[in-house]
Amino acid sequence: MHRFRNRRFPVLPIDEDDTNILDDLIDTIYLTRKIKQLNRLNRHMEIQRLKYFLRLSETLHFSQTAAEFGMAQSVLSNHIKILEREFDCKLFDRSNRWKVSLTPAGRELAEQTKNLLRAEQGALEKVKAASRGETGILNVGFNPSALNLVQLLHTFHEISCRYPAIQLRLDELPSETIYELVGNDQLDVGFLRIYPGRDEELACHQIAAEPIAAVLPPNHPLHNRRSIRLAELKNDFFLLVERRKSHALRDAIDAACEKAGFIAKIRAELTSLMTVLHLLDDLNAVSIVPAAFQKRFPELVFLPLEDCDVTLPESIIWKTGNSSAVLKTFLKTFKNVSGIKSL
Repeated sequence: MHRFRNRRFPVLPIDEDDTNILDDLIDTIYLTRKIKQLNRLNRHMEIQRLKYFLRLSETLHFSQTAAEFGMAQSVLSNHIKILEREFDCKLFDRSNRWKVSLTPAGRELAEQTKNLLRAEQGALEKVKAASRGETGILNVGFNPSALNLVQLLHTFHEISCRYPAIQLRLDELPSETIYELVGNDQLDVGFLRIYPGRDEELACHQIAAEPIAAVLPPNHPLHNRRSIRLAELKNDFFLLVERRKSHALRDAIDAACEKAGFIAKIRAELTSLMTVLHLLDDLNAVSIVPAAFQKRFPELVFLPLEDCDVTLPESIIWKTGNSSAVLKTFLKTFKNVSGIKSL
């Protein structure tokens, strides 16, 4: 007997013909509660049994459905009876020997089963995609002075096109901070201006060595030159990035100026190279930056330094113990985009 039928309900002025509607309503309420229990259990056999039920709800034909699953009709009938016992209600109306139909509870279960199986399939696909490195979050630290950003931007573009479920979290940071955060598992991969060398816990590969160049405003007296000696700028004022933002670049500039026989006169120190280059003309100053920035600021005058052979290492770094499948996907993509074979 239905477990709700032993409970006391308020006496309502209800016709006898409406009792079936009330029974169906009670069955549906009880079915919904049992479905929630089933979602928590989520056992394989119950899921498979629900698949049998769902297909039968579509065909409404026991022998056809049994044949599709390669089982005897009696086995299929037994599965349905188990479900009806589990939910304590009838799922099919078998009163007509020539035609099977769904009860209201059966229709509700069919709809809920579709939702359950869709959720199960979606979860399975997400897990498989995560194991292949096609979905997830990757934390990337980069120093805009660290490299020609074209390769990195191409990598980001390739990732977003081929793996739209990968979320890239980008942090613009000093090279020394990137090195520290990768070591502390707060960043997955970093692009930086230093080459730390050998480290048992970190994989670090130098991917390029970039020359530095003098950059002048377009109205500078030396703007028509093809190259320049650094000593020719000893009387100019410099705009430079703050040392705490790029130790490697400032060390290279200081070494180059010392070799040229002067100490740079600094008009202002700014927090980023982009700001330095944007304000160079307005503040009537010069600077020394990685040569690759010429492509991004064609309105300024970039001149090779004749008496300076200083280059800045460009490195990529990640933790060797990082098992992230997304990291592997990123490194593979960066390798293909950059053409660097040594990663």
